[in-house]
Amino acid sequence: MANKMIGKSFEGILIIRKHLRITGLLLIGALFVLTACSSGSQEPGSTASPTSSSTGVNSPSEVDALYTKGHASATDKRWADAITEFDQVIALEPGRTLAYYYRGRAYLGLEQPNEAISDLNKSLELDSSLDQAYYYRGRANLDLNQPIEALADLTKALELDPSLSQAYYYRGRANLDLNQPAEAVNDLTTALEMDSSLGQANYYRGRAHGDLNQDTEALADYTTALQLNSELSAANYYRGRIYRSLGQLDKALADFTNAIKLDPAFSQAYYYRGRVYRDTEDFPNALADFTNALEVDSGLTLAHYYRGRVYRSLDQLPEAAADFTKALELDDTLALAYYYRGRVLRSQDQLTEAVADFSIALQLDNGLDVAYYYRARAYESLNQPSSAITDYQSVLATSTTDQLTGLAKTQLAGLGVSTP
Repeated sequence: MANKMIGKSFEGILIIRKHLRITGLLLIGALFVLTACSSGSQEPGSTASPTSSSTGVNSPSEVDALYTKGHASATDKRWADAITEFDQVIALEPGRTLAYYYRGRAYLGLEQPNEAISDLNKSLELDSSLDQAYYYRGRANLDLNQPIEALADLTKALELDPSLSQAYYYRGRANLDLNQPAEAVNDLTTALEMDSSLGQANYYRGRAHGDLNQDTEALADYTTALQLNSELSAANYYRGRIYRSLGQLDKALADFTNAIKLDPAFSQAYYYRGRVYRDTEDFPNALADFTNALEVDSGLTLAHYYRGRVYRSLDQLPEAAADFTKALELDDTLALAYYYRGRVLRSQDQLTEAVADFSIALQLDNGLDVAYYYRARAYESLNQPSSAITDYQSVLATSTTDQLTGLAKTQLAGLGVSTP
């Protein structure tokens, strides 16, 4: 293990030379060469050879003193100090493996993952058995959104030392980022078996369970994560989403509200709370939440779409049309945005434009039965009965909704077309 250290010391060597006898007296000269390294421990691959320096720090013991100081700074998480001290060690002794390792950790502590990776690479060049170097490089890769590289590093760390619970935790996160939820659940479960206090592991396992549609297990994990850390806003958010999908809207509302209290800039929490308000037809609060979400992140396509639907429910048609248009600028494959904008345009007697929107919606989703129905209504208003008849018949062919098929039959009868 990289945490196990190998002591290194050099004993003094006494060299005694006998010289010539002069006038019957024995003259003995003694030459002592003493080389001492630090009495503290070191990890595999480190060296402490004497290095000359114009600064006067030129003995191994003095280099070791700098190293020990840097190690203490790193242990105390005084990252900037540690970097300065290991800079000096490396300048004097470029082959000092653990100086690169600890400086890499310090850079990671300062959220400088690129610099951390550079130093950890060097430490592994000098000693490829440093399991902790693989572990920290894996974490740095994860910070850089490089889950493939992170997965490889964390797997190597675990090959060298299977007792690294945090390596299982971070590998679980890498698997989650790679859309491998089953593998993520396995790793995060192992991490929790080794250390049940890893509240973040419960949170990420909850997300993995959610991706696997295992709602019961996900709810249990989010709840445990919040018991360990009540300020984990993301756990409130994801638990709220599950409660909403299960129709438990009061619980969902409470969780989204807590998430927003903890993080007032949590755009997705505003968005989903807006969805809950809309589900309960509380349109003013829904409108406020969708607006708050868009103030934080104007690129939330679905926030524009659902705010457009709320505006339409409030009969604020120009605002609704503007939101549907913005949603389509962000995602021109959103069939329902074309459909609802078509509904708004039809209400404003912009019939040709409405037909165009219904047609695009049907190109994107030819099973959208309501688009056939309302395009047919627009065709009727445009005095194009044959096109209207074709669309009403499409409703009968595609719809499984009795109410919609009943409406289509009524319209067909009005056009003189009998139906079964």
